[in-house]
Amino acid sequence: MLILIRPSGLCWQTRAISVRPVDDRERIQLAALARHHQQARTLAKLRRRVSH
Repeated sequence: MLILIRPSGLCWQTRAISVRPVDDRERIQLAALARHHQQARTLAKLRRRVSH
């Protein structure tokens, strides 16, 4: 059994045989999602500064 943990903190158990390596499309999606989250955090910080 493996315990998988997402960056969001969600975790679950699964059998090792059910897990496979990430493919190129998924890797690109994850990188794009990481960029989106970083931009959203940066924008939120800027908005807080302006509103004060």
